[in-house]
Amino acid sequence: MPDHVTFYVNGPARLLKACIISDAFFPDTPTSLILLDQFGYDYSRLLPHVRQKFERITFFRAAERSYSHVGQFVGTYVRRYQELESQFAPNGHVVLFGLRSPIQKFIIRCNRKLGNSIDIYAESIMIDRYFDSRFRRDNPVKRYLRRWLSEAFDYQHEYDRFFVHVPELYADAPQSTKIRKMPSLFRLASAHKYLDLLLRDVDLEGLDKFDTVLIGQPLSNFDGFVSPQAEEEILRRIIGDRRVLVLPHPNERLDQHNKYAVLPQARVMARGLPNDLICQHLRPAKTITYASTMGIEYALSNPESANLFYPVLPPSLDLLKRYEQHVPNMVVDDNCVIPGAGAQLS
Repeated sequence: MPDHVTFYVNGPARLLKACIISDAFFPDTPTSLILLDQFGYDYSRLLPHVRQKFERITFFRAAERSYSHVGQFVGTYVRRYQELESQFAPNGHVVLFGLRSPIQKFIIRCNRKLGNSIDIYAESIMIDRYFDSRFRRDNPVKRYLRRWLSEAFDYQHEYDRFFVHVPELYADAPQSTKIRKMPSLFRLASAHKYLDLLLRDVDLEGLDKFDTVLIGQPLSNFDGFVSPQAEEEILRRIIGDRRVLVLPHPNERLDQHNKYAVLPQARVMARGLPNDLICQHLRPAKTITYASTMGIEYALSNPESANLFYPVLPPSLDLLKRYEQHVPNMVVDDNCVIPGAGAQLS
């Protein structure tokens, strides 16, 4: 057993998962948190209740909104995040949620040098590019950078275990011996403790009337994949006038433009709580989403539910079709796909 466990947490939902993992798998081991201060992340809903769990809590400020080629280079070779080194010591264990940012790559390299064990929990279902170069859509410049500046531009696979939702998808990957099945975190006993804690003062009146939940994603009002008008048309097509509870994505900017106003029988849940918890509490019979990781996680945790996916981007359609072969209670509809669009949602 390690002497100490450190969680690097990038966002409130991952803080919740870190607490569940700590309780379930490291109940008697001292633990610490490094909380990423970026994108306006707000940990205040849960953090006051769990401070006593952790020996040390460190906020790490990162100003970047995204990581360009220049940002990856600067983050790795110029700003080397030396201030994080003091957070780690030999005979430790580290848990991360993803491995693509310069900070995560630095933490992996730092702890491998110390001889520490490292677990990665997939941050989303959009991880094909980690394991198969065919999904990276690299141009010649990016291939050159991956080869000659690998610390900045390639993925660091010096971990011990990588937990994914459907390991069968990566059976042929070079890293297949490290790939593990993601535990159903929100079905663990420790998750119910946090569910009761976070929902204690929340008004849930009337939510049990909704048997369908729409899991939102920021198609138009954050990522800009489609225009607001195009997304509203998609919402009318897939929801129409059915009664639905909407769980907005944390990145959606509904104060600027509430796209869900086009749905006459929708109730939009106020943000502030992890959507995963709300969904696990309500246990809806049906979920609808574009290509949300949360949709996959709920389908896997509740085999009796029906889960409908309407991907907008072709790469997301291809990925979800592969998931559909292994998750029997999900259905993928290609009627909303926009030809030629190339990015992915998580």
